[in-house]
This record gives sequence, structure tokens and C-alpha cells, in this order.
Amino acid sequence: MLAVISTKMCDEVLLFSFDTEIKKINVSSRSGIIEKALSILVNGGGTDITLPLRMMLQNKIQADRIIILSDNEINCRYGNKNDTCQKYADEYRRKINKNFWVHAIDLQGYGTQQFIGTRTNVIAGWSEKVLEFIFFAEQGLSTQVKTIKNYNIN
Repeated sequence: MLAVISTKMCDEVLLFSFDTEIKKINVSSRSGIIEKALSILVNGGGTDITLPLRMMLQNKIQADRIIILSDNEINCRYGNKNDTCQKYADEYRRKINKNFWVHAIDLQGYGTQQFIGTRTNVIAGWSEKVLEFIFFAEQGLSTQVKTIKNYNIN
């Protein structure tokens, strides 16, 4: 559902579903959010969180950000157990867009993390406010602090 909501909020969106394989999801601009969400088939059965970044690198897809909704695990026998996909984010920044943001939303809470560093936002759990938080994260810490200070609690 959150992925579909994000397609409404962004100018240009590529939506993919992945487990141990990656599939491009075409969502109709005519249908509603719930109908779109129900149309996305999710197979499950493993997680290769490297797939979206590797596909973006291979196809030289220009993007400002990636939003990954996952359990942030690599449990498909990729690499070794201490390997993360941070190297693909770093490679993307070197080769395609040095200002690329990674927003990894951990939907399961295993406590694992695949990304670190600048222009990286790791969030545990979710609500519709996550997309608003992504905007603030990209604006910088001072924007977040200003928003909190100006929050009206009455």
C-alpha cells in the first residue's frame, strides 16, 4: 500500500517487486490506491535486497532516490553472511548520481541494516508519515529540527 501511495506523491516512479527475482510493476493511473495495491502480486520466499540497485546500475536508470520497503535482509544465498548491499549504493553514486538517496524502510524489525552513510535514511516500521519524513530527511537535519520546534501540541 505504501509503495502505491508513493507513486501518487512522486513525479516519476518506477515500481518493482522483488524477492529472489525482480519484477517491474505497472500500475494503472486510472485505478484507486487500494485497487492498485491489491493488483500487486507478491511471491515471497526469500529476499535479495540487492536486486533493485543492481537492476538500476545495469540499466543506467537515473534516479534521485530509491525507497526500499523490505525486511532489509539478504537471505537468498547472495554473497556471504556479512555482505551488505551498501556497495551497490556506493557504486550507483560513483557511476550515475552522486546525490542519490537511499531510504530503507524496515517492515519486519529483525534489526538488520543494509545501508549506512551519507544520504542514507533507515526507518524501522511505517505509516503514511514515512513519505513526509523522507522529504524532511532529504532537506537536512535543520529542517527536521525546525519542524519539531514549530509543532503545535495544543
